[in-house]
Amino acid sequence: SAEISGCTLQYNAAGAVSAHESSTAKLSDCTIAETGTSGKTYAQLYLVRSSATVNKCTISDARGGSGVALDQSRAVLASCTIHANKQEGLHIIHASSIELKDCSLRQNSSWGKLKSQVLLEKSSAVMEKCTITNSHSNGILMLKESTVDISGSTIRGNAGNAISSYDASSSTLTNCVITENGIEKKIFAQIYLENSRVAIQKCLIKNSKGGPGIAAFKKSGVSIASSTISDNMDNGLSCHNSSTVEIRDSTIAKNGTKGDVYSQVYLEECTATLDRCIITDSQWGYGVYVHGKECWIRKNYVSRVSISNTRMEKNRFGITVNSPSSLTLEDCVIRNNFKGD
Repeated sequence: SAEISGCTLQYNAAGAVSAHESSTAKLSDCTIAETGTSGKTYAQLYLVRSSATVNKCTISDARGGSGVALDQSRAVLASCTIHANKQEGLHIIHASSIELKDCSLRQNSSWGKLKSQVLLEKSSAVMEKCTITNSHSNGILMLKESTVDISGSTIRGNAGNAISSYDASSSTLTNCVITENGIEKKIFAQIYLENSRVAIQKCLIKNSKGGPGIAAFKKSGVSIASSTISDNMDNGLSCHNSSTVEIRDSTIAKNGTKGDVYSQVYLEECTATLDRCIITDSQWGYGVYVHGKECWIRKNYVSRVSISNTRMEKNRFGITVNSPSSLTLEDCVIRNNFKGD
């Protein structure tokens, strides 16, 4: 075991701290910076089957690797800053777990679809009151049944997706702000799912730079409650490939781009339930677009949608449903849509 307090660890050719085989490390009020070697993936803090507690530390400017890397390990970080590392700020793999509170991650990683500030691979994370900002790629990348629970946090200004989730991974977001992620004229959703699930409560998802607020593909599941999805450049919510959507007590507003017929809610080959929602002020397109398509080569594209106690107004179009999809409306108000309800 090692306990390090008030120290600076800098300019080492490999990592700063490396713990293996049931070791423990405790760091407080430390600066770890500019360790590693260009072209090598040395993490500044590296744990293998070990544990660490890190408090009020700065971990920055790794020359070739990640800020923190866990392999079958556990770490707790509080009031830390992790920034400008060459690879991920956090690289968490092989059934590892990490907890973060009051931490800032910014400007970590290089550009790439599978690059991110936080990588979770078959691992778990809990984040409370954190910020994840201004990466050159994704904010959080989840692979191989990973889980993350995020509360009271902001994910902003990342060049890719704020959260990118694959392989039966799942995320829970509560009281979070997801904003200004993506690149202008590139279709990066702020939250992107493939065969994954997300539960969103009391969150604000707004101002994407180029893509949808949320995009779900390949049998994903989206649950949204008491949240707002607004001012995204593409669809507010885009759902495909036998995915499921449940939205309650939420507002979906001002999504889309003038001149492009994006929908506030776009549903293609999926099942959706909307209850007690407000869908208003689309920039150019539909309030809700339910896509269906008869196909002689493969099965028909069919969506099944139920909307209740919901108000749709001031969109360019209200609702459009393509056969053979189905729509059920109950106790809804649909009015004042410019090109028809």
